[in-house]
Amino acid sequence: MSKNLNPILYMAELIQRLRTALWEKNFIEITTPILRQTDACARFPRFRLEDGRYLREAAAFALRRNLEYAPRIFEIGPCFRKDYLDDTHLQQFMMLDLYQRDATLDDAIDLCTHLVSLSYKGPFKILSLAKYMQDDLGIDLFNDPLSLEKLQKILLSKYKKSAYTFTQLVNQYIEEEIEPKSKGSCLIVTEYPVVSEILGKPKEGAACIAGNAEFKIEGIEVVNLYQDDPDTNRLMKQGKMYPDHHSIDNEIICDLIDKGIVPAESAGFGIGIERLCRVSLGLSSVQPFIVSEEFNAKQPTNKTKVSKKVSVTS
Repeated sequence: MSKNLNPILYMAELIQRLRTALWEKNFIEITTPILRQTDACARFPRFRLEDGRYLREAAAFALRRNLEYAPRIFEIGPCFRKDYLDDTHLQQFMMLDLYQRDATLDDAIDLCTHLVSLSYKGPFKILSLAKYMQDDLGIDLFNDPLSLEKLQKILLSKYKKSAYTFTQLVNQYIEEEIEPKSKGSCLIVTEYPVVSEILGKPKEGAACIAGNAEFKIEGIEVVNLYQDDPDTNRLMKQGKMYPDHHSIDNEIICDLIDKGIVPAESAGFGIGIERLCRVSLGLSSVQPFIVSEEFNAKQPTNKTKVSKKVSVTS
């Protein structure tokens, strides 16, 4: 892929190459609704339209619904989040979401490595977050069933932020300790504590490790990967324990799995297209990838607080 293209053309060419690579691996592109009937989880609240519908923040749940029809599916399309506008975040952005039936997390990592390498030409490295925490904090997420309690206490003491949720505390730790290690490489971070991804299938034989991973490049999360938890009872229980992760979409998928409509075993990931383009081109911001700027409504900057009740039509 030529790096002499301007950012808009570079992103367009990358999307074409991603599509071609996935079709060659027998993936089918499915289109899911951008308008949704309900809000999402508290972590990623959706924009609400004046008629009561919402703009999707990701294609994931609706895309997974289509595993009934094909074992390998993906979608590349626009998503919307109430983020501050800065060098990493846009309120409208492009995502590649993908699911594969009967796949493992390792399958997802292998496929994603291939796709990311179509654009990013730096080295790839692997880091186990659980092993890092064990060495740094003395927390044994592999064998200690009480390790989550201990981890939360340590992080509360470390950051002195009692208003933070457990997930926010873990994210703070990752931001400070792990993301700097991704400078100059694609760091594949695996073996997260289960609080980081309650929808992921727990790692077999481990006490408190989730079935998810992330690709971080130059300190930026570019990809989120997961092996879906087939145990719907556990999913609903986890949703009650960590309501900031839980949404009606979770309940819909659990119901479809219980009815035998959606296969329980699957794995997938989401790639932020603008972020991948940014790190591949060595740019300092995702802003150059905004298409037709003259037609875009002004977006809040990171100095402007975004209300969770903002109407996109107001």
